[in-house]
Amino acid sequence: MVMIRIFTVFIGLVLTAVTTSSFSDSEAGDVKVSYVDAYRLVPEFHFVSKGVFRSARPSQPGAIDALATAGIRTIINLQGPDGEIFGIGGFVQKHFEPGEGDVEIEAERQAATQNKIHKMFFFNVPVVSIIGSYIDDVEAVGIRNALRIMHDPKYQPVVAHCEHGHDRTGMLIALYRVLYEGKTIAEAYQEMVDMGHSGIVDHIITDPVGEFFLEEGCRIRKEKIAAGILKSSELDPECIWLDELANTTYPNPL
Repeated sequence: MVMIRIFTVFIGLVLTAVTTSSFSDSEAGDVKVSYVDAYRLVPEFHFVSKGVFRSARPSQPGAIDALATAGIRTIINLQGPDGEIFGIGGFVQKHFEPGEGDVEIEAERQAATQNKIHKMFFFNVPVVSIIGSYIDDVEAVGIRNALRIMHDPKYQPVVAHCEHGHDRTGMLIALYRVLYEGKTIAEAYQEMVDMGHSGIVDHIITDPVGEFFLEEGCRIRKEKIAAGILKSSELDPECIWLDELANTTYPNPL
C-alpha cells in the first residue's frame, strides 16, 4: 500500500511537470444565457461532457438557484467523511472544508430538492480524501453508482462537486472519462491535474483520491479488455506498473 501511494504521488508530479492544461470551457460550445449565474455564483463550475458539469460546493447565496436556472437536474455531493476523520476531522471542517457537516449537506439537499425554480435530484455520495484514510468498499460502491447516475439521461444535466472542486470531483470526472469516454489512465489523470489536483502538497494531502483513481481506473480498463472492447496490448503502462508493484515481495526490515 505504501509503495502504491508513493507511485501515485510520483505519477502525479511527473504529469504536472510535463504537460500544461489545454482544457477550457470553450469545449461546452455556445454557453446559454441561463448559465451566466452558475458561472458567476458557483466556484469552479465547468462543462465536462454532454449532460455533465463539475464544480466546487455551491455555498454562496443564490448558487443552487443558479444551478436550477442553468437547467441542472441532479446534484452529486461527494462530501461528508473528511469531517469525521479521527483527531483532525473537526479542524479540517472548521478551517478547510466547512461543507463536510451533516447540517450543511442537509441544507443543500433541501435547497435542491425543494427548489422554487424546479425540484432537483440530490445524491450525497460520501468520499474521504485526506491522507491517513482510504476509500473503502462502501465508498467505492457509492462512486460506481454516482458514475451510473451521471451517465443516465434521466438525471442529466448533472453537476458533481466536493468542497473545492479539485480532488474528489476530479477523481470522479477522471473515472467518468475512463469508463464512458475511453480515455486512458494518463489522459484522464492529466485532466484531473489540469483542473486543480496538482502540486506536491495536493498530491500528498489528498493521497486516497489519487490512489483510488489509479486502482479503479485500471480495474475498468482491464474489464474492457476482458469484454473485448480493448486489446490486451492497450493496457496502460500505469496499470502494468501497478500490477508489478502488487506482485513484488519486499524483504522484512526487522
